[in-house]
Amino acid sequence: MNTSETLQSGDGQASRPQFTATLLLREVAQPSFAQIRSELERIAPQTQLGDWSGPVTDPAVDPGIEILSLNGERMSVLVIDGPAPGAILQAGPFPNPLWPNAEKEAAGHKAHILVIAPEDPVDREAALAKARAVTVVAGAIARIVPAIGVSWADGANLVKTEAFVGMTEKLRT
Repeated sequence: MNTSETLQSGDGQASRPQFTATLLLREVAQPSFAQIRSELERIAPQTQLGDWSGPVTDPAVDPGIEILSLNGERMSVLVIDGPAPGAILQAGPFPNPLWPNAEKEAAGHKAHILVIAPEDPVDREAALAKARAVTVVAGAIARIVPAIGVSWADGANLVKTEAFVGMTEKLRT
């Protein structure tokens, strides 16, 4: 696929991938913009965190986390004081090889955080950039909240937080 082609699904229809991450929390936690920025400086120092109007470089400015951008990729981060829908705990069509007891171990989560990239990518390169941005932001948040597990990029299986953090340690955007 060249970078000017529209993304296509298996049946030839234009596809609209949605990039999300859901962090299941032991208890409600409200990460701040400053905490996320600090963690991103450690794990992905080349990134630029901001709001939807652009990078926020002044450490005194805190635009909140509901409307973020990472390297220009817009996303929303929503903290929900309640469990995620039960379907997120269920394994996909195959057993979960990464966390065989995920459904049982994560069932007691008390809250969750959604990282959502609401805009549809126009091509493959835009889709990859959006997926990387959601993954890096979710990785930064997973390091600062009491997360039990993470489901991301429409994954069919939960991943333990420690495994997700390890996977995102070397990810570059």
